[in-house]
Amino acid sequence: MSWVSVGDAEVHPSFVGVDAASDRISEVLDLASARIETVTGVAWVPRTASETLAGDGTRSVWLSRVACRSLTSVTVDGDSVAVSEFTLYPWGQVKRARDVFPAGELVVVEFEHGRDAPPDDLLDAMVRAAATMLQQEDNPRIGERTEQIVAEGATINFAGVPDIKRGRPFGMPDVDAVVMSYASSHGPQVA
Repeated sequence: MSWVSVGDAEVHPSFVGVDAASDRISEVLDLASARIETVTGVAWVPRTASETLAGDGTRSVWLSRVACRSLTSVTVDGDSVAVSEFTLYPWGQVKRARDVFPAGELVVVEFEHGRDAPPDDLLDAMVRAAATMLQQEDNPRIGERTEQIVAEGATINFAGVPDIKRGRPFGMPDVDAVVMSYASSHGPQVA
């Protein structure tokens, strides 16, 4: 699920000259949104998730997501338990009011997490990234550490380390600076 509609993206200045079908634009917007959420570790719009955890004999289990919003359902060892018996904290802790989560028993938690909306600069960066990705489909960007081999009329390009592993999720310096400023493992970046 993208953060912006295809119609809103198409009126963005970055989309001037982009000629792509609506389905393809939607696909690339979803890809760009998902990549940013992976890098930053935050769902920037509400999402629903389900996690299966193992009880450890305490009153709490911990979800892998942050910005938790609400519980949808909880089952403990296959038995449904009323969500009113639990407290969900934004940092992912699910705390049981009275009983413990028995050690080794499976706990399935369905919940909603994520922010209300991405910040304006992050939304703008995502749309610019999607537009660039669509414009460069026939001629993808070659990374700065790319090496080239030419043999018998064939040219082979390869890079040692992918951009995303070097802190550049899109390989676009202006976009990456904004995205990485929201990544929890990195400090603020200057665009």
